[in-house]
Amino acid sequence: MTWRVLDLDGPILAGKQRHYACYRDGMQAVGKTPMEIEAYWAHKRDQLVAADTSDEAFKAFWLSHIEEPEYLALDRLQSGAAEILKKWCDAGDQLVLVTMRQHESRVIEQLKSFGIYDYFSSVIVTQKPEKEAALSGIDPKQAIWIGDTEVDAQSAQRFGCPCYLVENGLREGAFLAQFAGCTVVPDITVVP
Repeated sequence: MTWRVLDLDGPILAGKQRHYACYRDGMQAVGKTPMEIEAYWAHKRDQLVAADTSDEAFKAFWLSHIEEPEYLALDRLQSGAAEILKKWCDAGDQLVLVTMRQHESRVIEQLKSFGIYDYFSSVIVTQKPEKEAALSGIDPKQAIWIGDTEVDAQSAQRFGCPCYLVENGLREGAFLAQFAGCTVVPDITVVP
């Protein structure tokens, strides 16, 4: 049996539309002009922060809105994600979702709406970047971590398990390639 520790946003859900809508609305709320979606997404994936997004009023808008139902409704399942989750479950793997979202009930509701909630043996919502702290009882030698950011790479390294980072999430493959011990893959469907 393998424990598969998965991040939600990136490996499983595509959040480009949600992130952009919240950014656009936040910029407009503070009286600023937002970038177009492709420019915004390129900045986000390259970890470039637009000067306007450092505004405290914008940050407050972002944090209070990014997980509101109207924005969450913009998320989509990554291509092939539901099928690979089912395949892993059918093979007897244990799937553990670990996310840095703010609202556990909204995470569970979203998983149910996509028909994938039952694939997970547990859902852990934590605000701590050290996500691995929530994995007591799991032997790192029997686990793999699947994420899409530097936080996932660092958590997997501290936990002591192999890590797969998907390129179709929040960060570019070239950036992800710098993390020792991590394998960069196009998407979740090619994780062994």
